[in-house]
Amino acid sequence: NPTLNRSTVEVVSISTNAKMASFQFPGFYEMPPSFTLQPVLNTRKKQLQLWSDLVLDYCKFHKKYELDLTEEERQTNNNGKSIFFNSKINRKLNLEMIKLIVEELVSQGNGEWQNGKEKNRVSIYWRSSSLNPDQKGVVGFVGVS
Repeated sequence: NPTLNRSTVEVVSISTNAKMASFQFPGFYEMPPSFTLQPVLNTRKKQLQLWSDLVLDYCKFHKKYELDLTEEERQTNNNGKSIFFNSKINRKLNLEMIKLIVEELVSQGNGEWQNGKEKNRVSIYWRSSSLNPDQKGVVGFVGVS
């Protein structure tokens, strides 16, 4: 039996904590068809819902409150860090599909376009999907008198 010294235990502890702190992508993220807009309406609805849930979970995990779609597209095209690019399978979403996902979030009350017609920046509301955007900023004051 090898003996563990203090430094060995600390290294194991640090690497375990780092693994626990990383975001876990859902299974569909590893499937190439997930990165192509599906032609069958029911399949597309499910696909957009899965991506919407992923974006909410990802933003919540990383405490992100907005997405810049221009920057996301730039990162995706340069094979950088983006939720919309999976380097393991070398697949990425195009801007059209990213906007469809964000539109789904907005329609569910989990997002709001920040710049109207341009639609390239969106606020993400991951704290509670049951409140409309006007109520979300008031959540912290409920019950305070």
